Parts: sequence; C-alpha cells; structure tokens
Amino acid sequence: MTIDGPHAFAGLVVLSGASVTKSSITTLLEQPLICPVPAGTVFIACGGSIDVSGKGYLGGHAGGNPNEEGRTIGNALGSSVNVGGSHGGLGGVGDTGSAASIYGSILDPRESGGGGGTGLLRGKQWRRSHSASRRVGRSRWRDHRCRAGPGNVGGAWRIDQYDHRPTFGSGRVSADAGYGYTGAGGGGRVAVRYSDLSGLDRARITASGGTGSAKGSAGTVYLKSSSQTYGDLIIDNGGPTTPRTPLPVTGQQLQFDSVTARNSARVISQDEVVASTFSVDSTSYFLTPSRDARAHLTVTTAPDELRFPRGKRRCDGDGCRR
Repeated sequence: MTIDGPHAFAGLVVLSGASVTKSSITTLLEQPLICPVPAGTVFIACGGSIDVSGKGYLGGHAGGNPNEEGRTIGNALGSSVNVGGSHGGLGGVGDTGSAASIYGSILDPRESGGGGGTGLLRGKQWRRSHSASRRVGRSRWRDHRCRAGPGNVGGAWRIDQYDHRPTFGSGRVSADAGYGYTGAGGGGRVAVRYSDLSGLDRARITASGGTGSAKGSAGTVYLKSSSQTYGDLIIDNGGPTTPRTPLPVTGQQLQFDSVTARNSARVISQDEVVASTFSVDSTSYFLTPSRDARAHLTVTTAPDELRFPRGKRRCDGDGCRR
C-alpha cells in the first residue's frame, strides 16, 4: 500500500507479507509519509513492514535526475561523483569528490534521505505521530541498501508515543545508510518518544553509516521517555569509519539527559552540548566548544584538524588516519 502525504487513521495494521510505502521523490515533487493515529494502534505483524527504501532524494543519473551529483535537502545538488549521500552523517568520499552537508533536526527529523553521486537509488523518509500504542513483531522497518556505485543515505523516522504502553516484539527501527562500492552513505535520523521501551532492545534502533570502500558516518538516534526532561542522544558508528559526524548548528545550547558516542563515533558540535551523563568509549570522541569527552585529546574546541599527543594519528574533516 502506498501512502503519500499526511493521512489520519483510527488504526493501522500491517499483516505478514504486507508493506506500507510512499511514492518516490522526483526532481519536482516530495511527499513524506505522515500517519497520525490519535486514538488507535499501529500493529506490524511478523513479516510485515513499513518500508520506504529508495524513496528519498534521487541519486546521480537516477530517475529524472540528469546530473552526476545526487540530490539533497530542498532537491538541490548534493554529493559529487564517487561520494555517498549525507543526512544525519556525512557520506563517504571515494578517490575524489565532496559530500553534501548534513541537515535535519535531531529532535524532529522529517527530511528525506539524500542521494549519492553518480550511481543508484535514494534514501528514505517516514514520519508517524500518534498517542496510542505500537506493537511490532519480528518485522523490520527496513533500511536502504544500494546495489552499487556511491551509497545513498539513511532517511528519517519520527515516532511519537506517550499515552499507552507499547508492546514490542523483536522488531527494528532503522535509518541506516546504503552500501556504496566507492563511497557509502551517511546515517539518517531517528527520534522515538515513548512511555515504555522495555520490550525493544535499544541496540535495534539505529542510524548507522553505510559500508563500502569509504564508509559513511553515523547519523543520530534520539530517545525520550515521557518521564525525561530532555531525552538521550546516541551516535553509534558501528565500527571504523572515515568521516566524522557533525551535529546540526542551531546557535543554541543543546541539552540532553545523556549523550552516548560509541564504536568509533567522531562527533563535532559547534554548539555547546550539556548532559547529565556523557558516555564516550575509547574508540570515540565528542568535541564541543568547551569540552572534549576523550581524555587524551589535547584540544577542547572543534577545529578543522585534531592532533593526538603522540602524533601518530591525525583527524580532520576527512576522518582519522595514521
């Protein structure tokens, strides 16, 4: 079933073998999938899915895009040839080229995923806002996988759930980026507001960068329970990567209950970030104008280049290298 634009439902049931999707973006038209369910339940059975893979901005020479560059926010030209698309994370750069800038909101993601340079498909976008319960069996809200060429980026998922306790199975919510033979896509953005998340492993809520010869960086995952004031921010790169993850610039202080950076997450924020708890593993860093969350870094700002004390490893806008 294809749903374009905002449509309110009393309930939404996706049975095994069924899938809900949206129409593809063109160079002239973009319609998100927005499904308010103000007093009912969204149920996705085992084998069912809400899948908007390949429905984001066009990749280079894909669909009606005549350009080598992929499309990005506002349907503007974005990542160049051999470069993955960007959204919450930056696209990986192949031998040459440049990635489009990151875009979108950590707290209110609603944009489509960007397209990679000359190559194939697109990112994705889906948004749901309701005040009822959501139950997911062993279904997967599928992420995009590009077949070849530069990778395309993860899209956006926003799920609002406050009023009733959700019953989750072993489902998954992902805005993961696509594989790119030359440059992989950057991760997308996920925001989940909930009253109870005990039935779903948080590790299955992801916005990972894509894999390939030049991996894309992670996007953002924002989780907020009805009892929290600010919510939790998670950046998980899922392993070594090339580009860093810059946070969107708001010109204001960003405040969270907790911040987690792990699995080679390299996070840069030009805005101040305040949290009760910073959890940054030994493979990652989280830099703001006044602090770093990795003790052996010698800088506390966010310059273009970071030098480690031993001089063996250098990190700049293109990533980290020996």
